[in-house]
Amino acid sequence: MTEKTPDQMSPTEQHDADLLTISNHLAYFADELGGSDQVIDTIKRLNEELIRKMPVPVKTCDECEHWQQVAEDDPASYDNDRPTRWWHCQVCDAHLDRWRGQGDQTCDCGAEYNTFGQRLRDDWRENPAWRDGNVDDLTGYEISQLRKEGTL
Repeated sequence: MTEKTPDQMSPTEQHDADLLTISNHLAYFADELGGSDQVIDTIKRLNEELIRKMPVPVKTCDECEHWQQVAEDDPASYDNDRPTRWWHCQVCDAHLDRWRGQGDQTCDCGAEYNTFGQRLRDDWRENPAWRDGNVDDLTGYEISQLRKEGTL
């Protein structure tokens, strides 16, 4: 089996290959530095930190690529010709669009997103603060959690 070149890899494959390269370099440096427990612990910590901080590639599809191309070709086209945001559902991976003037989005699987594409908690409607102006957000969250536990 021949290895793929970086331009033949998907973003996820490239991401994983980059992480493997970093891990291999760190293991090599640990061996070269004598492999003391302190050096090995430091290298393990650095490796974990790099893996945690390395951005995960964004899922894309033909529709995402189409809208990205439209946005690059005509940046002012967001007025009516294209969605203002597009992303993939974190639950079912479906493509979602948000057009100008639309509010929150609900995927067919039931996952809800705010206007910026940030996933909302599944239980956000149980928080009384969204419908009662006399209850602040934190108090509402605490009430919803107490109700869920059955203590209220």
